[in-house]
Amino acid sequence: MKIIDTTGFANDFEKYYLNRGFGTMNKNDFEVLFFYLMQTYGDLGDKSNFALAKELEISEARVKRLAYEADLKYKKENDNELRGRFLSLLGKAKLQKDKAGIRFVVEDKYLRSSIYEDLKSDGYFLDYSFNSEIVTIQKDALIKLLEKYYSDEQKEEINKEYKRVKKIAGAGGKSFFSTAMSSLFDAVIQKGVDDADWGKLFGLLSKGAAGIAGIVNMLPIIS
Repeated sequence: MKIIDTTGFANDFEKYYLNRGFGTMNKNDFEVLFFYLMQTYGDLGDKSNFALAKELEISEARVKRLAYEADLKYKKENDNELRGRFLSLLGKAKLQKDKAGIRFVVEDKYLRSSIYEDLKSDGYFLDYSFNSEIVTIQKDALIKLLEKYYSDEQKEEINKEYKRVKKIAGAGGKSFFSTAMSSLFDAVIQKGVDDADWGKLFGLLSKGAAGIAGIVNMLPIIS
């Protein structure tokens, strides 16, 4: 365990520790703060719960609790930043496809709960009833997440290319973003999870705005 950004660590430690007065932070809150600082400014950020448990010599359950409390207290992400982090995870995860949807592992309870609430407000959901860390998301729910994640200008880029590929004329201002993404997912899923286009698509989604051009270039496969 090593601190990488010592200045950032020291500044945030001073800010949060002294917030309620010197010496008033209890043991649990101190552990949560230290865990957050080591994930943010140290070398713990990209490790799995099991790897953290081994390194810190504590149980996985305790690691999960510390991570969740640290995120609740100190993470200041807005909804779109959380969507971006979720899509980034999709780009790195080992994905499986079945009749229920796309299945993958999400160890981060805070991220999992945040995206669940985000989707629930629109009548969609993440399913992790079988195992809390194995999440299944339906195609329609993922498209709804993308609708909220991308700006109107970014969605219009995809909309224009879809209309060109499908030779749609005279549609006025109608948006085909959802239809375009649904067709693209279907085309990629039909090829199977081992096909290069599967990984390519989710890699592009994980890049957010920077991946739009690549997604537009993939649309001709649905023609």
